[in-house]
Amino acid sequence: MSIAPSAETTEPRDESSASLSRLVTLVATAAAVFILGFAIASYANTGFYTRYWADDYCIAAHLNDKGLLGAQAYWFNNWTGRFGSVFLSNFMPWIGLGAMPFYGPVLIVSLYAATIWACHQAGRLVFDSRSLLTSSLVASVIVFGYLSLMPDRDLGLYWLAGGTNYSAPLVLLSLNAGIIAWGLRSAESRFRAAVVAAFLVAFISSGFAETFIVWQLALIFTIGLLVQRFGSGIRQDRLMTLLSAALIGGLIATMIVVLTPGNAARQVNEGPAGGITYAIQSSLIDAFQIFGELLVRPETLIAAAIMLLFAGVHTARQPDIQSLGARQVVVRCAVTVVVTYILLLATFAPGYYFLAQTPPDRALAMGAVSVILGAMCLGYLLGRAIGPSLARLEAQPRLLTPLVILAVLLMTAVALPPALREFGRTDELSAYASAWDRRDKQLTAAAEANVRDLTVPLLAHSSGFELRPDPTVWINRCAAFYYGLRSIVAE
Repeated sequence: MSIAPSAETTEPRDESSASLSRLVTLVATAAAVFILGFAIASYANTGFYTRYWADDYCIAAHLNDKGLLGAQAYWFNNWTGRFGSVFLSNFMPWIGLGAMPFYGPVLIVSLYAATIWACHQAGRLVFDSRSLLTSSLVASVIVFGYLSLMPDRDLGLYWLAGGTNYSAPLVLLSLNAGIIAWGLRSAESRFRAAVVAAFLVAFISSGFAETFIVWQLALIFTIGLLVQRFGSGIRQDRLMTLLSAALIGGLIATMIVVLTPGNAARQVNEGPAGGITYAIQSSLIDAFQIFGELLVRPETLIAAAIMLLFAGVHTARQPDIQSLGARQVVVRCAVTVVVTYILLLATFAPGYYFLAQTPPDRALAMGAVSVILGAMCLGYLLGRAIGPSLARLEAQPRLLTPLVILAVLLMTAVALPPALREFGRTDELSAYASAWDRRDKQLTAAAEANVRDLTVPLLAHSSGFELRPDPTVWINRCAAFYYGLRSIVAE
């Protein structure tokens, strides 16, 4: 792709062919970033029409009643120890209701920026590439894959109470991945700073949903095992130090979340726990099923293809890098599949353990990340194997150009339809947001006029977390608490 070629190549070629090859890959990379960026922007646009749903009313009501710090203490003692998500979900209402339309877009942009940072640092470490365009493409593939594959975007991303639990910690995870890669190639003083930062970021990111906590710990632990098995030299020692710092930070935060007094009250409300045996048995089946479903999705295949090209071109342009043999590829691909499956198990297990039932779709967002990252690792390994073949192909731009154009067209076919669908919902979402705002003014005015019971228009939304006709439904009770009314009926 846009990785700068070395002075030597595996086969001689004239300068004009080399220049044309570089131009083709540069244009293709830029086109791919634009297409995927357009798709990501479509999901960010949807977030502008987000308002309070369900738990958001209760969160905002307790914040108004107790203040920012008092609300933290209330939730800690009465519901959950997820200190990261509790703070973030309280911080948004603390800013004001007017901040809600920007919550989803800011979250997506933050995830995109953090992932670009992580990919740029990893690219400098693995490929010796300083190309921000290349990093942006890899990050675009990851973020688009996540947004497209996550089972429930409404509740796992746009919903304040859901997005702060399942999507927000991924921003911190990406940030920490970049910190670790940066620390690996830095001088000793910066390396020590990276160790401290890895500890702190892992600690904070483990203050979110239990599903993410277990998944992140499983990710760090399995990477550590792989480094011990396949790594060597000073970078192995440094990486183990950084991973250990992150693991310790995550474990300390996990203890806080697990030992929170409010967990007992929450468990009573949500029912008896399923137990470890039930969690493992149920997770084995579900993880296998979702693995098969997501692995063949076009978004996943595109992710694998992009990394295959990156690794293949890098291997072709760097004669000192040995291509992987068939046995090495098979073994490492098998390990990658097993690790991906383990991460999927970690996605399902907390729900079965704590709730004795299939986790809600919003809690399975990390499954999408697991499969995307697993596919990219498989693509990298295959690219290392086909490097010599790509070197011969790259020397013949007449053959390379049509293939690159075909790759961009395939990426367009995958990314453009969902983007157009999302942008096509704008009128519908805008009408919903306007109706919600009118209803909010109606409810606020009723409370100021000391009205106790009120009937408001019933609004439809794909989240399914809107006010209901029954005033005793928990969503309606949360909204009544927020507005200071006795009851709200939506019809």
